[in-house]
Amino acid sequence: LGDAWKEKRGISAAVSGSEIDSLHDEIMSLGASGAKLLGAGGGGFFLVHGESSLRKRLEKLEGKNRLIPLGMDHKGSTIIFEG
Repeated sequence: LGDAWKEKRGISAAVSGSEIDSLHDEIMSLGASGAKLLGAGGGGFFLVHGESSLRKRLEKLEGKNRLIPLGMDHKGSTIIFEG
């Protein structure tokens, strides 16, 4: 994740800014083994990897940031809604 983040930042100065860089640095200082910005501009999110104990430390970043726990699925893509 770290290498991909560095490459993405090298594409354009618009990819990141001081606020995003500061948040990334804080995430890493809390013990994350990697973090990468994903999603559309203005509505993106950081995908963070680390030990399970990292979640508790990340909770202190909540406020204007949201923590959304993700789980692993070994089934692959499935239909979850049929309208």
